[in-house]
Amino acid sequence: MPVQPVFAAGYAAPCLLLGKGSSTSVDMWAIGVSAFCCLGGYHPFDEFADSTPDFMALRALQNDWSFSDPV
Repeated sequence: MPVQPVFAAGYAAPCLLLGKGSSTSVDMWAIGVSAFCCLGGYHPFDEFADSTPDFMALRALQNDWSFSDPV
């Protein structure tokens, strides 16, 4: 029975979304996204908290992220 990865689309690395397999870089991606959420207060692929997980995954694949500088 083949092993299927289980992940939250908004936190998954692009290579995992493309089915290229998992590695430590996938874990580092998830840690980076989680750290961004904790430090920035919002998801890097969903600044206004109105996107679906699939749309956030698409933005991750397109390298379409945002960073609002409040200063």
